[in-house]
Amino acid sequence: MRKRRHARKSKIGLHVFVMFLFICFAAIFIISQMPQLKMLGKADEKININTHYTDRGALLKENGKWTASKKIHSKSNLNLKKIGDYKITYAYSFLGLSKSIVRKIKVRDLEKPQLALNGKADLSLQVGEDYTELGASATDNYDKNLDKTIRISNTVDTSKAGEYQVLYTVKDHSGNETRMSRKVTVFQPVGVIYLTFDDGPRSGTTETVLDTLKSEQIKATFFVTGNGPDSLILREKKEGHSIGLHTFTHDYSKVYSSVASYYADLNSVSDRVKNITGEESKLVRFPGGSSNTISNNYCPGIMNFLVKDLPGKGYQYFDWNVSSGDGGTQPSSEAIYNNVVTNLKTGRDNVVLMHDTNQLTVGALKNIIDYGKANHFAFKKVELDTFPAHHF
Repeated sequence: MRKRRHARKSKIGLHVFVMFLFICFAAIFIISQMPQLKMLGKADEKININTHYTDRGALLKENGKWTASKKIHSKSNLNLKKIGDYKITYAYSFLGLSKSIVRKIKVRDLEKPQLALNGKADLSLQVGEDYTELGASATDNYDKNLDKTIRISNTVDTSKAGEYQVLYTVKDHSGNETRMSRKVTVFQPVGVIYLTFDDGPRSGTTETVLDTLKSEQIKATFFVTGNGPDSLILREKKEGHSIGLHTFTHDYSKVYSSVASYYADLNSVSDRVKNITGEESKLVRFPGGSSNTISNNYCPGIMNFLVKDLPGKGYQYFDWNVSSGDGGTQPSSEAIYNNVVTNLKTGRDNVVLMHDTNQLTVGALKNIIDYGKANHFAFKKVELDTFPAHHF
């Protein structure tokens, strides 16, 4: 009896074991038949905030072939506008079973700030001249405006000739850092250049002359007439240039018909300047210069009288010792440039005659300034105590 019971239990145990094995083999078979899932691209990625991201997705292997199957379902919490850690999950189901793989994405601020210098990266100053910090601006793809966080390190010593560096550094909140530098050359001037402009203002040319001077940080002198808009004379004054008196009419037959006519003309242009600028100018340039001979056609000996009489009335007249030739028939801006640079001399004050009414002069101006800076000339505006370069 006991043997039968034992045999029966053994038989049941065997059946259970066989069933267990069957289930295991069935499970193994089912699992082996499940399609395989493979991620395209890296499983861990780091991308820059506020940029475009293309999900490469995943592939499913069925029947020995890898395909971008529609059976794959993806789920993502990715936010490209916010720094953080995100996931893209790829999953599929097979006979009630599911499988998934995960791509980890770190959204970070990986971009350095953009740093831009205000003004030129290379500056030249003469010994003793003040250095004016032009500053810089900074923007960032994430932190936006960083102007207030720019650090400036300045080694400029304008009391000594040499080359100096101004270092600009900006760092965003993610630690990305950008650096730029400005070179400042301090030189002992070999001479002085006074750029003077006659016959203006004139719309269309004077504005460009002023734009160039502003860009190059040069102060000049404008001997003005009764022509052109008041706004240009006011701009000349506001931008720090000297305003001198040339003539109101520029009509030689009227200006030089008599001493009284000359002073009437001078008073007219003087009144214009005072009304515009609020200040009275005592800087004068005779039409044609103090050595002109055409005045003798209208009033012989008038220049001999005026050059002696004018200073007694508080004025100083200014001629020139370098002529651009732009008052004549110069063929090109290059010719005007050559006239100036070939006549500049070291060790002296060079008073340059030009006209801001001439388009060719406008074209030559930048190159003339570049030449002066490259050869270590200082640029100054005319003042009452400036060397007048008298002809007479």
